[in-house]
Amino acid sequence: MTRRITRFNEIVSKNGAFRAYVPRTLYNELDIFQLRSWDKLFMYAPVGWYIISLVFNNRFNGLFDCEVTAKEMDILEAVTYCRKGKFYLTSNPPFAILLLALSKFELMTMRRLSLLLGCFIVQLVSMILRKSGMNRILSCLGALGLVLVVPFRDEVYKVSLDIYQLFFITLVIYCWKSLKIAKEFTTEWVSILLSMCICIGVTISTKFIGFSTWIWILVLTAFQLFEIVGDIELSPRAIWKHVFSRVTLILIPSVFFLFVYYNHFHVIRQNSEYVPLVSSRFQSQLNNVISEQPDAVYYGSTVTIRHSSSLKGNLHSHNLTHAADSEGLQVTLYEYQDPDTEWIIEPGEGDDRESMLNSFEAVKNGDWIRLRHKNSGKLLRASAAQPPISKHDYDLEVSCTGDVDYVGMADETWRIILENGSFQENVKPLINEFELFNKGQSCSLLSHEVRLPDLEHFLQEVICVESPAHSLTLFYVESSSKYKDNKLLEINKYQFSDMFLEYLQAQHKYDYYIKNFDLKGDVPFKSWTWYMTMDSAHNFIWGLGYISMIFSIILFLYKWLTWKPWDTDSKSKPKTLTSVLFDENSFEWISGWYIHFITFAYSRHQNLHISQYLPALMFTIFQALNILQAILDRVEAYFNR
Repeated sequence: MTRRITRFNEIVSKNGAFRAYVPRTLYNELDIFQLRSWDKLFMYAPVGWYIISLVFNNRFNGLFDCEVTAKEMDILEAVTYCRKGKFYLTSNPPFAILLLALSKFELMTMRRLSLLLGCFIVQLVSMILRKSGMNRILSCLGALGLVLVVPFRDEVYKVSLDIYQLFFITLVIYCWKSLKIAKEFTTEWVSILLSMCICIGVTISTKFIGFSTWIWILVLTAFQLFEIVGDIELSPRAIWKHVFSRVTLILIPSVFFLFVYYNHFHVIRQNSEYVPLVSSRFQSQLNNVISEQPDAVYYGSTVTIRHSSSLKGNLHSHNLTHAADSEGLQVTLYEYQDPDTEWIIEPGEGDDRESMLNSFEAVKNGDWIRLRHKNSGKLLRASAAQPPISKHDYDLEVSCTGDVDYVGMADETWRIILENGSFQENVKPLINEFELFNKGQSCSLLSHEVRLPDLEHFLQEVICVESPAHSLTLFYVESSSKYKDNKLLEINKYQFSDMFLEYLQAQHKYDYYIKNFDLKGDVPFKSWTWYMTMDSAHNFIWGLGYISMIFSIILFLYKWLTWKPWDTDSKSKPKTLTSVLFDENSFEWISGWYIHFITFAYSRHQNLHISQYLPALMFTIFQALNILQAILDRVEAYFNR
């Protein structure tokens, strides 16, 4: 049964053996968290407004008559590819794209969906604040504050993954607050816990920033378990029951995330321009076509060689020279296969060169080889000249030199070193990764995400480095033309785990090095916390939220610096409901803001948009109202003395 209290004066803590503690059943014993009829009326008003607007849709449709934005174009392209079953890459997990593709919504309907979700967000914000102990007026002000923020108003009328993400995050927060209020291990409590797990799974499967929400919930759960352990009324068995029940917060979201990608791989079966960004084995598994390759790579074979790291481009040369003095043809990585990506493997040492080329002599681990570009007839070479982009002393230029009759010297001779290979093991296509070590310059062939200038078609730079990062030196033979007795290579099936990890890597590289290469967003990341516009209401809400965060952090630092852990009186000092609510809400909102904000500080590109700050902004609004509620409680207590 719930009980009514006077917020400020009510003592809610109990005395433990070493310190005062808050009983775990506090929240489900109080009536201030219960939603009443007036609460529900205010909460359902935004959705009601949406339904009424649909009825009078002449004015309503005008809200959506804006031009298609670049972000909408990206989403629509991904949805189109998904509907056609074509392979595609995006910067985000595929859950929202899969749903939109399945729904068969058109642009205007998708925009209406964003507005509907925006209405639900406003409703959820009000409910979250009520379940956090805010009064009805402050809860409505919090919902209104989010509506008045310019980025939120802009996004709800567009097809926006940021709005979808914000909706799922508010669902997670609402479930967290509901879980704290529900009676432990009842049907209601279990259903809320499972709902929160699923909502977290949806959140991390919509945008990668959802992992910040997941981390935030796990941090709060860890602190909650710490408080539960301090409750002397609980038996060890009950404590372990709490611990094991929270394991679902890790298992269920993880399974959901993997399941989304598993379904995604079953939908995208057709090739597209994105396919070169994944390995040949991934492509063959995607199309259910087994790539037939010889059982080994033989001298005299025409091969294509692919980089295992960076953007997985093919070793490539064309009829352009470097700006350096070497006058050799450029050697780069190119995303697609064409005649300029074909090379002939020749022996690097010995007098029986012709016989080895004309027989079925396999290339072995540790062999010295030469690579002749098939189109130009020139040999792959490392020289002491500086590369076109990388200018370190240890960076050497790689080019193609000579002609079809040139047999090469030390600078054109490369040792093939298998990764985890045994001595004199045959080199196999697709399976064996290897490093190419140059004899003349004592350096290793390397490529990275650095691209050549605009005039050179944005191909990836290939260089030779004396002390390289090992992962950037690994290549593999993607195709080989020479078969011995029609023997084929036996290739193990590419497992889901392999596809999943490779696809995540491809998404990461596509996001940073292709899609957002050299692009900048609408507002610099450093200006997010103090984003001012011509709208005074927006400026007030944005500024108030940020100032509230700074004030709260200073207050917590002051409490920490003045804390006396050896003082027994301070440990047993009773806690009022206002102080408990303020401290718990402050910790939740400050940590939520920080985790959702600081994530973007680690972005390796600058194409960030202010709408991505909306989850963090929401926490600043929550904290501003939390401070205001604490002030109102103290004022009320003063006049009630």
